[in-house]
Amino acid sequence: MCAILSSRRRPFRMMATVCALLSLQDLKNLQEQLVASTSSNRELEGKMKALQEARASALPTPRPVEDRSTLSSPPCHTATIGPDTTRLGSASILATCTQERHPEQRQQGQISGASRLEDAVVRYSGIKPRTPEWLLKLIDGIYRGKIVSDEARAKTVPPQEPIPLVDYMFQHLAGVYGTSVLVNQYAAQLVSTIRANLEVDTRVRLFYHFLMEDRWPRKVLSVFLDGLKRLSEPARLPCCDFPADWSGTKKGGHPLADVRKCLWVADKVLMRRHTRTAYTFAAALALKGEPIHEPELRQYFVAPGYYGQELQHMLEYERGRAEFRKIQVRVFSSEGAHACTLSTFGGVRIGCH
Repeated sequence: MCAILSSRRRPFRMMATVCALLSLQDLKNLQEQLVASTSSNRELEGKMKALQEARASALPTPRPVEDRSTLSSPPCHTATIGPDTTRLGSASILATCTQERHPEQRQQGQISGASRLEDAVVRYSGIKPRTPEWLLKLIDGIYRGKIVSDEARAKTVPPQEPIPLVDYMFQHLAGVYGTSVLVNQYAAQLVSTIRANLEVDTRVRLFYHFLMEDRWPRKVLSVFLDGLKRLSEPARLPCCDFPADWSGTKKGGHPLADVRKCLWVADKVLMRRHTRTAYTFAAALALKGEPIHEPELRQYFVAPGYYGQELQHMLEYERGRAEFRKIQVRVFSSEGAHACTLSTFGGVRIGCH
């Protein structure tokens, strides 16, 4: 009986042994697969790391981005434009100025107003000029807006320097015409119109020099704009206070101002000057002016704090002191810009301080 039972159990033992052997073989196979998978993953990680290092070494090192909150690039020093050198080529009107002030901005992905104007002039080199009236109206609007912009920047904490005129010009054109394409076209047309009127009108010539920064430092523009603002404000001294756009009896003539008021504005914006320099400036304005007629005196004479009969007494008193003379605002602006240029006279620094 025992022998029979033993013979029956042998097949079950053999089957158990075979199953155990198969389980061990499966475990070995699984272990080999895991080892192969781990080795493959390590090789893949090594290849990915090498590829990332190769990409990092191939990329250029990023340059620091320049702070554009204050556009205070140093003025360029090109030759002074005279009567024989005012033939402006459309492709080179701003080339020298741009190369000196912004040699690396194209590489940095930035472009200044001077560079943008140069590109616009080249792109629209065949654009026709517009009328002088359009140009003078645009120049006046740019000046007025620049005054507001400079005052706003001066009131920030900390105060910011005024931006260059060429940069503000693009801001002004963007506010008027909108799209970048139109702004560039009108900027090129502005330059074309300047070129056509540069030798004809002093106001155009002044604006050109301020735009190019080729004749006076940027401080002169600030003083010039301050003078224009004061000249348009109500008079604070006895004088003929003409309206801002008043040109006398000449239709479409140039705006006029009392020489007295011009000299008061010059003293406020130019500050301390050599006595002989101040006298020469006053004499030049008087010589280039013309007498103010009696009807104009009666209509426009003001004396702050005096009214009625006292105002008439003040008029007679001022008439006895010196002749009332008027001068074109553009002539005063030109003379004032020259007087504001820093120079040395008798060992004393004069001009804008």
